[in-house]
Amino acid sequence: MEEMVDEQREEKLEKEGKIKNVTSVYDAEVFIVTKKAVWGVIVVIDILFLIYRGSKTYQIAFKLMQGSEETVNHDEDEFEEKPPTIKQRGARLVRRILDFLAMRFLKFIIFCKALHKRIMTTNMVPMCIIIAVYAAGLFLVIAVVYNIMNVTVIEELGGYDMIAFRLDTDHRFTNLAIHDQVDFINNNAMQQYKESMNDSISEYKEMILNFNREQQERMERLNRQLCSLENDKNKCFEELASLLDFNLQPCSIPKLEGTHYEDYDGEAYRQRLKRESKRFVDAIRNIILDTIFFIVAVVLSVVVIYVLNFVVFLFLKSRGMIRVKQVHVYTSLPPEILEQFNLKSLESDDEQDGGNTPDKDKELKKVKIPKVFLTASTEKLI
Repeated sequence: MEEMVDEQREEKLEKEGKIKNVTSVYDAEVFIVTKKAVWGVIVVIDILFLIYRGSKTYQIAFKLMQGSEETVNHDEDEFEEKPPTIKQRGARLVRRILDFLAMRFLKFIIFCKALHKRIMTTNMVPMCIIIAVYAAGLFLVIAVVYNIMNVTVIEELGGYDMIAFRLDTDHRFTNLAIHDQVDFINNNAMQQYKESMNDSISEYKEMILNFNREQQERMERLNRQLCSLENDKNKCFEELASLLDFNLQPCSIPKLEGTHYEDYDGEAYRQRLKRESKRFVDAIRNIILDTIFFIVAVVLSVVVIYVLNFVVFLFLKSRGMIRVKQVHVYTSLPPEILEQFNLKSLESDDEQDGGNTPDKDKELKKVKIPKVFLTASTEKLI
């Protein structure tokens, strides 16, 4: 009853504002700290996006001003034989249908070879493997977080048993301490107290016996003196002494019986922990999943932006809306072509420089070439 009155009094004082609710103050502080952390993360993300978009805009503007480079690869036998004309191709197709099918199949083989070469000379296959590995790892992380971070798994792994183990131990030690204390009181303290009380009672009895004996002796002396004063002995009446009667039984103390603390229920405490920790476990799981989804969304948005950028530039190139600088790459040129147009062989330049080096072989050497190469390459492309 008193506890209910105290609780009602505290609630009344909290409503009046005279007592601060510690839980509400703690929740407010946690909310403020969380709000600051979220705002800090948002500001950092905005700054990173601003830097990224600024650098990307600078690259796009520089590409629009200087022109977009386009590499045109040439074969070694480009100038040795003229490609067949459309008329010659038509005549061959009319003469032999099988040749037409063979040429189509040959073109298909050439296309597959070129596609295979382009794929193998780029990072497409490693990138696909890396993307697949990252996607599998991401799926594994999401599945693990979603299926493992819950109260059921924590309970199965013994998480709540570890938390409640201390209370179980304290409960067990408390009852053992109560039992030991009761046993000590019954077998030691009470025995000593009983012996002390019996000794005290014996002393008191001895004192009363001495007092009664002395009292009896005094009365006898008094009676003799009174009788000696009387002439007639028949008139002599003896006075009786007042004696103390002290008859105490030996000390008999019953044994104490200790009452163990039985209000603690370990299973109920574990279930309470499970219920109260569920929202925190769910919150942590949702935070991790939302963070992963946010990172995936950012990566996908960057990929989409890159693809759209590539498509837009491809469209602008096809419409001739931006400058395109074609970089023609020749592995080698015939000697008569070099002599005809007074061009130096690239190998001779390397020999004059002291021989080929791995770094020079990897770099593309740019030289000014006559327009006939561009015309020939354009005709072959058409």
